[in-house]
Amino acid sequence: MEEEMSKGIRAIRLIKQVMGSVKRTMGKQFEEMNITGPQGMLVGTLIHYGEMKISDLSEKLGLSNSTVSGIVDRLENQ
Repeated sequence: MEEEMSKGIRAIRLIKQVMGSVKRTMGKQFEEMNITGPQGMLVGTLIHYGEMKISDLSEKLGLSNSTVSGIVDRLENQ
């Protein structure tokens, strides 16, 4: 039982390291494009799925409609 817990803890640590690495890499790419992480995720979602309503974007991104609407507004202003 202790060995399984130890393996689980190691797996979680590795996942955190990978997620941190991905976040840093994506952050650099978004920074080069002069957009934030959430803006980049929104653009990526639109590229992948095509045109969609705010409510559909909200569902895909796991964010509220008002949050997605704000991100879209800021992108349009840029």
